[in-house]
Amino acid sequence: MSILVLNSKANMTQTKYWTGDSFIATQLGAHCRSVKHKIPTLLCWEKPEKGALKLNIDASFKDGRGGYGGILRNDQGELVIAMGLEGKCETPLDAEIQALSFCLQECIARGYKEMGVEIDSLQLVQMIQGKITHWKVQNKISRIAALLAVSLYDVLRGGVNKD
Repeated sequence: MSILVLNSKANMTQTKYWTGDSFIATQLGAHCRSVKHKIPTLLCWEKPEKGALKLNIDASFKDGRGGYGGILRNDQGELVIAMGLEGKCETPLDAEIQALSFCLQECIARGYKEMGVEIDSLQLVQMIQGKITHWKVQNKISRIAALLAVSLYDVLRGGVNKD
């Protein structure tokens, strides 16, 4: 799809969506530019390998407050534990970091030390993997890395990176 902006030759200066031939639009005196739209995709929970556990974590952020939690499930999709918390956060990334830290600590405290972890923040995954650094949260990331004796997967839900 393109955006079509008709110029003064056509006595119009408004934006329209155009799905036709951009060459024809240009001949009519319009300026066209391409706009790419992401198509949402439905993602479903995938079971971990037989005998394994998977921890799914998510967070939300609004006006300096965050809500976060996680669900630990077995290879049959059965609930092992669920946890949630709310608190002060500075940014959406901070909420994701707090969610991961809180959920890992809760699982470890209950004796679950080996699990897959699924989060939807690519930025957080890359920080833990050491691919990118962010000095403001590096201490928190280091503490999380110390907790991690687990596999880490990243999932971008609906193709949207929340960071």
